[in-house]
Amino acid sequence: MRIRFYMLATALFGAPIVPQLALAQTSITIPIILANAASVSDSVQMGLSTTATMGIDKEIGEEEYPPFPPTEVFHVRLINPPGHTVLGEGVKMDVRGFRDMNQKDTFRIKFQAGSGGYPVNVMWPADLAQSSGKLTIKAGGEVVNMLTANSYSITDDNISVLTIIREGSPVASVAEHHSATGFKLDIPSSVRRQQGLNVVLQTNASTSVTLRLCDAHGTLVSALPEFVMEGGQHSTHFSLRGLAAGAYFIVAETAVGTSVKRTIILQ
Repeated sequence: MRIRFYMLATALFGAPIVPQLALAQTSITIPIILANAASVSDSVQMGLSTTATMGIDKEIGEEEYPPFPPTEVFHVRLINPPGHTVLGEGVKMDVRGFRDMNQKDTFRIKFQAGSGGYPVNVMWPADLAQSSGKLTIKAGGEVVNMLTANSYSITDDNISVLTIIREGSPVASVAEHHSATGFKLDIPSSVRRQQGLNVVLQTNASTSVTLRLCDAHGTLVSALPEFVMEGGQHSTHFSLRGLAAGAYFIVAETAVGTSVKRTIILQ
């Protein structure tokens, strides 16, 4: 099997980083982050909104991108679903019109690994079941339930397109899947820039850990060298000096999988 799945505990990694969707609410947005073997990352956003259409809605931030850059550049974008041409060369955000709680939408993500090459890691938030409905990601003949995993790694360099299918209404909960190491990542939902960001890790067994801080576009802004963490709790700190206020992601890569959590940096 060329795609390695990382089954992570949605209950371990905290609250979802997307807006909750209830009948009275109007939209959901889900970020998808991809990173190549050189840890160069990029991201896209997909979702639903009562104000969106199938095409490009500039008023909500959608815009058509020019043709793909040279192949040595790592790049990710959402492209037209089958049978449609409304997205032109592709977009970074694809938000569809909200019709009813039982609708089904197909999103397609195209990427090029760039000079960093494969594997390409695909990551999304945990706990999506509370806000997204059923979500399935497909690549190279493999199928992943996005509600019980939040990442996987693509090693087959023939794969350059992912398909995500969202359908149905949100569900109240999702079964827990616990890794053998009991790995847990915890960060505050918001933090003052001058305080810096405290990251707390916990595991039942020894594992290697790499921590990266990315901005809302998936661009790497800071990283810590890989280290080996013994069983127990470990705390570390990211300086936020010089960073603009806004949303950021902590990406924790371990021997058993990858977790992504969001924080808001305040002035």
